[in-house]
Amino acid sequence: MGALLSSHQVIQFTTLDPSLMPTLVIPDNVPIDSMIKKMQDARWVKCHFVKWVDPEWDELAAKTILYLSERNIVLQKSLDDVNKSWMSLYARKMREDDLWSRKLADARINHVNDLDKIKSIGDDLAKIKLIGLVVMVTLFPSLDR
Repeated sequence: MGALLSSHQVIQFTTLDPSLMPTLVIPDNVPIDSMIKKMQDARWVKCHFVKWVDPEWDELAAKTILYLSERNIVLQKSLDDVNKSWMSLYARKMREDDLWSRKLADARINHVNDLDKIKSIGDDLAKIKLIGLVVMVTLFPSLDR
């Protein structure tokens, strides 16, 4: 079974359909694949992870980013306030999955739309001592197919 979302998380969405709720409180034990499918079906174009409340959510966030990036979905990341333990997990996960091709010189990553241009954030990024994280995920319209 895949990673699960829990009710501790709040995700805000920008949607192409104004009739949809812009803020979604996730029910307990929702598989990540189901959540992504819901986002695609509803044509949500941005999701903003608002609350980071526990280690499981930290891991889930990393898995979600990987899940989306593997499907060539553009990521917009604002790393102004990044939790060290989260970044340690994130950096390790990035190394394991070999998604990055260029080392980041700075912790701030905005409008990154080519994941292949980035590699080896690893140890350097994991050392950054910051305290929160905002991740913006922008979905391509072509995902409705």
